Amino acid sequence: MDDEPLALISMEKHLLKFDRIEVIKTFTSAKDLLTEGPSLDFQVAFLDVEMPSMNGLDIAELLKSWNESIYIVLLQPTETMLFKPLNYI
Repeated sequence: MDDEPLALISMEKHLLKFDRIEVIKTFTSAKDLLTEGPSLDFQVAFLDVEMPSMNGLDIAELLKSWNESIYIVLLQPTETMLFKPLNYI
């Protein structure tokens, strides 16, 4: 999930280079994720940290409430990042 469509295209392109990775769905808005996400079966979520309405940390918490065993990869496009302790793994 990323609010920038070009970032999603780039991420998907890189992920598809791996034989054992299947991109199930991409999202650019929390609204779409809330609508379709609960019905999807996925093991890993790649989330942009900075997004409008719900940020990546908020979405990570939501996804963990849906499935405790999901792996979360938080992405930050800028050079600096403020780290918050995460209990997701």
